[in-house]
Amino acid sequence: MLGHSQKEDNLQIISSLIDGLKRVYNAKVRPAEVQYKFGDFLFPVLTDSEFDGKPLVLFLGQYSTGKTSFIRYLLERDFPGQHVGPEPTTDRFTAIMHGKEDRIIPGNTLSVQPNLPFRGLNRLGSGFLNKFCGVQMNHPALQDMIFIDTPGVLSGEKQSIGRSYDFIAAVEWFVQRADLIFILFDAHKLDISDEFKRTINTLRGHDDKIRVVLNKADTLNTQQLVRVYGALMWSLGKVIQTPEVMRIYLGSFWDKPYINKEYGQMFLTEQCDLLQDLRALPRGCAWRKINDFVKRTRLLKVHCFIIGHLKNEMPMLFGKESKKEELIKGLDKEFKKIQAQYNLPPGDFPPIERFRATLKSQDIDTFPKFDVKYVTLLDEVLVKDIGELISMFPNDPASDVLHFFNQEKKRMEEISSYVDSPCSSCSYCSPLLFNSQSQPRESTQMPNKISNQNISMASSVQGQPPVPTNINETHPQTIISPPPYVSAPAPIQAPAPVPVPAQAPTQAVALSNPPTA
Repeated sequence: MLGHSQKEDNLQIISSLIDGLKRVYNAKVRPAEVQYKFGDFLFPVLTDSEFDGKPLVLFLGQYSTGKTSFIRYLLERDFPGQHVGPEPTTDRFTAIMHGKEDRIIPGNTLSVQPNLPFRGLNRLGSGFLNKFCGVQMNHPALQDMIFIDTPGVLSGEKQSIGRSYDFIAAVEWFVQRADLIFILFDAHKLDISDEFKRTINTLRGHDDKIRVVLNKADTLNTQQLVRVYGALMWSLGKVIQTPEVMRIYLGSFWDKPYINKEYGQMFLTEQCDLLQDLRALPRGCAWRKINDFVKRTRLLKVHCFIIGHLKNEMPMLFGKESKKEELIKGLDKEFKKIQAQYNLPPGDFPPIERFRATLKSQDIDTFPKFDVKYVTLLDEVLVKDIGELISMFPNDPASDVLHFFNQEKKRMEEISSYVDSPCSSCSYCSPLLFNSQSQPRESTQMPNKISNQNISMASSVQGQPPVPTNINETHPQTIISPPPYVSAPAPIQAPAPVPVPAQAPTQAVALSNPPTA
């Protein structure tokens, strides 16, 4: 796909860009975060390991929706500490990483390693770290990304009473740092509990990372699938407040044969679209880091104005407590004042309920006064520094990857024109292209038949697979090789002579169907 020298050049550019982001952050952004207590209200201070860390892929969902099975499907093997079952089996957050040998690392050990992006989890306390662990395994997929498996979201008081840590705070920490977020739903359990609703609410502002998956869809017939799909769209519309309709990917992500085989081709298309984002994730990590850095800087700029405004509204001597209560109660009006006074976009303001809850435990009288030099530095970052870093890329680093995937997708569409059954063993449809020796599902191991609509048997040679004539007529120099699961056809035997009445004209016997492989 790429030459060796070009890969090294791109890696060097990405490394230089990450180093540039760290220098800009430590020199111009971090001082403002510390001065105006940005970590107490929104996001904690970043560490170098969070800049250098691999992309994180987060899996969320209620219990028994197939999160762990999805990860196993992608890796095509079991991983240490894996538990799969219909009951709530996964009781901890698990970071699945690359290592030379299979082993499990406790959470307290992970949180102090300087080369891993988990040091910020110390703020959640030992109650969470005891329910957090890392898994190392020698797998090529994990060289470029880290999978985060999460416990299933429980319902009612079980969520708060049964856990020794703040589950929502832990999910929010991973959401802020994740590059891709999978939300899995079971086709037979579409209810969204109050706790799951709170979990989904932590995803606001990260809509571009979310991929909603309706798992176990092969257990439904056509009528049931239509009803379940509509019910899930309606439920998500009540939770995710967005005018756009979120796409829901259908499939059955495990290593068992499809129960309802009529959806095979549709599941193949959905899988290709879903996993394409996952395959391109390592190459686009630099752009995502820049995007998150810009969003963080814009939020910090508005935060500086808010803290300075609240400090300016406090009285000098008397009535401080009553004024604090007044400001907290009318916080929405204060936000509108700040927006109108400084001409700030409303989308850069923090969630008002979360800001109000944090403000109740803060002493406004100790807030620093507004200092224009911090805002000037942040404007310089947004206007000048980020542009200079982006100019380091001569071209989009992911453009060659996307071109490759578009070519592969086009090839699959051409192949599907003469292969009726879906494939999980070819180089494109097998999960993530990680294991070239992956085995197909039983239901799709061998196609039942080959459509003869676009196949010319006249040009078939004994021992060679047929080639679709409509493609070669359009592109005479292009030979589309069939996927590896299509075996060579059996030798064509001459048909036995058929007795023909003397008065009837002799006609050639047409071969209506090609021999099955």
